[in-house]
Amino acid sequence: MTDHGALTATLETYLDTAGLGPDDIFAAGFDLSPATVEAIRGGWTDLVIDQQQWLQGYLPILQICLTHNFAFTGLHIDTGAGFAHADNVELLADLVEQQIR
Repeated sequence: MTDHGALTATLETYLDTAGLGPDDIFAAGFDLSPATVEAIRGGWTDLVIDQQQWLQGYLPILQICLTHNFAFTGLHIDTGAGFAHADNVELLADLVEQQIR
């Protein structure tokens, strides 16, 4: 289990260097990136928690605008935590390329 997206994106390198193949160990991590999508496709990464970073950037700006314009108080917003894996990565791949997911 890796603890952030930069490490998750390079899991294949670590496993290959350790002499492990894509099916030798269950690998998981956080954050989607094009490299992580390829690692899922190749079987190097089995599960990725998608923190939906685009929402984590967009929603605070929306909150600032709502507070400034309408005096709304702070909102508690869960951006969700989706999971990417071999069965659904193709649904997300184009959004990852666009830096939305």
